[in-house]
Amino acid sequence: MPKGKRSARASWLFRDKPAVASANDTFGRFNISIKYDESKAEGSIVIQHAVHLQGFQSEQTLDLVLRPESIVACDLLLDNQNHRLPPEVLNLIPTNRTDIWSLSLTLHAPGNVICPTAPLPLSFMSTSFGQQFAAFSGLCQTTKLQIYLGRDQLSAEHRLRLQNFASAIALRKLRANPIDLRSLGGGGGKQETTWYNIHPPHSEEQADSGATRKRRRVGESSVYWRRRRKTF
Repeated sequence: MPKGKRSARASWLFRDKPAVASANDTFGRFNISIKYDESKAEGSIVIQHAVHLQGFQSEQTLDLVLRPESIVACDLLLDNQNHRLPPEVLNLIPTNRTDIWSLSLTLHAPGNVICPTAPLPLSFMSTSFGQQFAAFSGLCQTTKLQIYLGRDQLSAEHRLRLQNFASAIALRKLRANPIDLRSLGGGGGKQETTWYNIHPPHSEEQADSGATRKRRRVGESSVYWRRRRKTF
């Protein structure tokens, strides 16, 4: 394999790995990627959510980008007793749930969101709204969030790299990796903005009503749950 391809692959700690992300009283399972290039001291965290938008025939993705410069506190903890998390969260972790990594982040401002190139605010189809959308909306507006991974979702090498990544952020030794927006979207380009511009507060009522209708359909097996004073 050419050296360039090896380097590109090595710069990702992991890509599109299913993990639980939580903010305030909401949580959901999302595809999460961590870019970590030790040689360049660069990295970022991306939380991805799929939606349906008017004007697009296929499903589109929204990427919440958390850059090291915006993170004021970063803690990586291993819970090897798993009693700190409620079963509703544990059930969303796709592997052995005995040992859980928790990456806790405090930001000085909510992260930006990369979205398809289209007039803002985006025009979401009704099928986009629901509990998962509400959870993602919460993540995009918060300054405190947690990411939960099963320990066996990562190899020993990647667990060590995850520890180094968290330490580098905590010690302010990491900067954000560049993102070429023009190359995204199958070459058609994407745009980066705030959640406020993508889905203004007056739109939340529509999303909440969609989530309420969906909760009535799926009952308590929901991926969106409001915790009662339980924290990791």
